[in-house]
Amino acid sequence: MKFSYGLPIVLLGAAVVMVQSQVAVGLTPAEVNAIAKQITVRIDGANTGSGVIINRQGNTYTVLTNEHVVRLKGNYTLQTPDNRRYSFNQSVVKYFPGVDLAVLQFTSTENYRKPELGNSGQVSEGTTIYVTGWADPDAVSPERSYTFLPGGISRIVRNAKNGYAWVHTNPTKPGMSGGPVLDGQGRLVGVNGLSLTNPGTGATDFFGIPINTYLTLAAKQGGNQQATKPSSPPSRKKTAVTSPPATTSPPLNTNSTAANFVLANSVIADSSNNEFFYGVNSVAISPDGRTLASGSWDDTIKIWNLATGQLIRTLAGHSYSVNSVAISADGRTLASGSFDKTIKIWNLATGQLIRTLAGHSYSVNSVAISADGRTLASGSFDKTIKIWNLATGQLIRTLAGHSYSVNSVAISADGRTLASGSFDKTIKIWNLATGQLIRTLAGHSYSVNSVAISADGRTLASGSFDKTIKIWNLATGQLIRTLAGHSYSVNSVAISADGRTLASGSFDKTIKIWNLATGQLIRTLAGHSYSVNSVAISADGRTLVSGSFDDTIKIWNLATGQLIRTLAVHSNGVNGVSSVAISADGRTLASGSGDKTIKIWNFTTGQLIRTLQSHSSFVNSVAISADGRTLASGSEDKTIKIWNLATGQLIRTLGGHSKQVLSVAISADGRTLASSSEDKTIKIWNLATGQLIRTLGGHSEWVRSVAISPDGRTLVSGSGDKTIKIWRLSER
Repeated sequence: MKFSYGLPIVLLGAAVVMVQSQVAVGLTPAEVNAIAKQITVRIDGANTGSGVIINRQGNTYTVLTNEHVVRLKGNYTLQTPDNRRYSFNQSVVKYFPGVDLAVLQFTSTENYRKPELGNSGQVSEGTTIYVTGWADPDAVSPERSYTFLPGGISRIVRNAKNGYAWVHTNPTKPGMSGGPVLDGQGRLVGVNGLSLTNPGTGATDFFGIPINTYLTLAAKQGGNQQATKPSSPPSRKKTAVTSPPATTSPPLNTNSTAANFVLANSVIADSSNNEFFYGVNSVAISPDGRTLASGSWDDTIKIWNLATGQLIRTLAGHSYSVNSVAISADGRTLASGSFDKTIKIWNLATGQLIRTLAGHSYSVNSVAISADGRTLASGSFDKTIKIWNLATGQLIRTLAGHSYSVNSVAISADGRTLASGSFDKTIKIWNLATGQLIRTLAGHSYSVNSVAISADGRTLASGSFDKTIKIWNLATGQLIRTLAGHSYSVNSVAISADGRTLASGSFDKTIKIWNLATGQLIRTLAGHSYSVNSVAISADGRTLVSGSFDDTIKIWNLATGQLIRTLAVHSNGVNGVSSVAISADGRTLASGSGDKTIKIWNFTTGQLIRTLQSHSSFVNSVAISADGRTLASGSEDKTIKIWNLATGQLIRTLGGHSKQVLSVAISADGRTLASSSEDKTIKIWNLATGQLIRTLGGHSEWVRSVAISPDGRTLVSGSGDKTIKIWRLSER
């Protein structure tokens, strides 16, 4: 039994037939369930989920699932309906860029059923559907159960993001992502994938992807490679979710649906426009007030000069979203916690990775460093807190007691006390030295997203999904007061070093500044366009920093509330920067991103000069002419755009490729532009006029990269067909 690395012409072969409009006799739920049991598979490993057997050719079976189920690197097992297990590695999975779908294959001599495909284009509001999958009640438990859920389509989403065009009423659970959606005739009409909670109403929507989306994408990709493995992880645009099952958090009780916001670990839906948001998850300020660190959904940590806003460096190493960052009191060490289940320890001055701490079985949501720099605490979706020796990386102990995800941890200034906030609605106070639980604070009506301890160790603040901040006496556990004012979930709280001021960041897009002693609201800071995920106050109490789903970091004067500056990254940070180019004189940097823009930077200072907007989809490649006057950009929208680098003016758009443009290159003399595409061709253009000179064919797969020799005579192309071709441009 093995997994196949290539995808032959079977995904849309004659064996798979989509049923067109016809009169069909409805089946009973039991009959539909009998079909579903024969095609639903279970996926375990680096992440958990479900899938559906979509096709068979010979002994090769193809399984369709969600991209987010199999995105994490590592080993997985697939359990078929007869309980046989097939092992595979994430490296064999094939993805569909921009859609939360993935396919993989396995070989077996067993006779597994393949589904009859329905026409999802005929599914409308009110249509009865059934969703199946292997439910994982708390998203981390080995105890999973096959689940069959009846329901119906409640809404069709226009301009669906990441493929999620259906809202349905089937109350799916973690672990069911990737499972089949069947109609009343037992035909496969979609794939389940996502549940999202409205932070204002608490109502949960459940989403699915129509099967026609998959069939259309597969057909466009030519049949022999219906899904492709990009050189980097697939798109996680600021669109639909690509987040593991933590996004569908478990219910707080069996009688109501829980709000599923877990700080830095969730995706929140704004049901008014069906958008899903990502961005900056966490910010931390060094004690000397000079350095800012930010952790983001783009899997990186960015280090900034707080005074100037200049980007110093980007730390890459995590394989998934960075949920939390913390800086040691001496300013030498940075700790980062990630959805990839690890904590990384960095030298803040050099950016060097010191070590990686592994031990949590699920996402690390929060990290905190003791004031003496000896101890690190980490809180995880696996319900535990781990205490580490920061210098050696040795695990000291694991604290268990919360019944759901640990969202936030904080250590008192004297290093004696640890506070943890959880999705189970409680805060737990621990003796850091012994690991003994001192007390549990209950009072919030929903998930506790953030906790902070005052410098004098007397006061604890907690922010919750219930829209409130609660102030507690840390020594006695007594509730002092409740601060109400935010209209949505409170995601982050921070207390100034002098203990006078509290800052809170909320999903309502605002930061509120409070008098900690009296609970009086001092002011509200507005400016972010989406949820504020994290707030931090500088040690001198002068500066407030906020990080948001809008992919920006804002620097504020804490005393006046004045906005000092905004630090902007590519707005689709999750998808990442796809291409960079440096001008020959070393003064200018250009970067292209999945957010459809090109950004022009001063290479010396790191200052953003301008943003170029015109492409309608991902910018895959950028190139700068040797004289520094011209910029070329190639995009998923199938076009190449030529820009005046000095002014940012769009000169012209070159159209001709039938699929996305993957790479562009400009000859040293500035006369010739080469472009390569998913359409398997290379095109040669006159850069000055935009005229197409010729098209080079020969590759049998995507042409991923092109380069032109310094003398302009030779072109080199690299392709998904595993070949490199050398072309003589001088003979064109």
